[in-house]
Amino acid sequence: MKYLICIKGDGRGHITQALALAPLLQSHGHEVCAFVVGCTETTKLPAFLFTKATAPIVKVYSPNFVPDKKNKGISWGRTMFDAVTQAHLYRDTFSKMTQLLREHNPDVIVNLYDPALSLYSLTHKLKMPLIHMAHQYLMLHDSFIFPEGRALEKQAVVNYTKFTQLNTAKMLALSFYEAPDDEKKRIYPVAPILREELFQRTPTDGDHLLVYVMNAGLAEEIRAFNLKRPDIPVHAFWNNKEAPETQVESATLTFHQLNDTLFLDMMASCRGVACTAGFETVSEAFYYRKPALLTPSPGQYEQFANALDAESIGAGKQVAHLDLSLLLDFIPHYAPKHDDYLKWLPQANPKILYHLENPTADGSGYKRL
Repeated sequence: MKYLICIKGDGRGHITQALALAPLLQSHGHEVCAFVVGCTETTKLPAFLFTKATAPIVKVYSPNFVPDKKNKGISWGRTMFDAVTQAHLYRDTFSKMTQLLREHNPDVIVNLYDPALSLYSLTHKLKMPLIHMAHQYLMLHDSFIFPEGRALEKQAVVNYTKFTQLNTAKMLALSFYEAPDDEKKRIYPVAPILREELFQRTPTDGDHLLVYVMNAGLAEEIRAFNLKRPDIPVHAFWNNKEAPETQVESATLTFHQLNDTLFLDMMASCRGVACTAGFETVSEAFYYRKPALLTPSPGQYEQFANALDAESIGAGKQVAHLDLSLLLDFIPHYAPKHDDYLKWLPQANPKILYHLENPTADGSGYKRL
């Protein structure tokens, strides 16, 4: 079978998932004809996407989150303004999508939470099944527990997630834990799809802390900690277009551009991880039994939901501000429900593969390992 994979281009999670999905399909004799990455002119895609991709990469316009003035969170006002004022760019996006579908004629399209494809499917009848895969689809499952309060933010994210899955054949909802299939809503919870490189490293107890921040403005908090605790080595990864590949700020603080292998090396050997509550990073840290400090980005409700979800299995601790002192305090109290997670992880590849190979079938044909 032939697959076209569409990816939401801001952040590393969806990109990493796509790079794990492609070899899974290819190892079972299938073809990935292209990666379609939804981004803007200012989106900085990580270099590892271009070095690891096993199919052509086609960039199309798709609205990405716009950071707030301090570059620490998301500005929904600016995000919506850009989406409206740049709407004319969809003409080129739709033209590229039509050309790709004619050229490759894929059997299945897999969409990793990119809204451009959903818009395209509203105006262009797709001849092939469309499967959506992301952690966010778990929020549409009846068993999902939401954070208290923030009712308007919750409704906005739920509505947005419903929009991204328009015309879906089924949704594969990435989840930290096993949950029942919802045949009525066509939601099938699946374990995190993790890169093979993750399993090739043996975790060790090093002395450094690892930090991943999507918005470079959060570097202020990291620098403040380093001034206060220069005895603690910190390696921080960011997506800063103005910075070099490696920026050494002190004897114990180094900033790195996103690098998939170096990031895993640093994670496998760190004392603990601090991140902005993205699903992929927490999934990787949990596999390595690394305590995680979760600081949801302001304006991103889904990260508050992710953090609560991760706390429920002991994977990390949610905090309001990126203060690495809180990570040091949390490390001695880290008590993950790791055995359940290790039992759930092996179900990822076979269950995902079953649904991608049987895009119009229900879940009854999949037999749990």
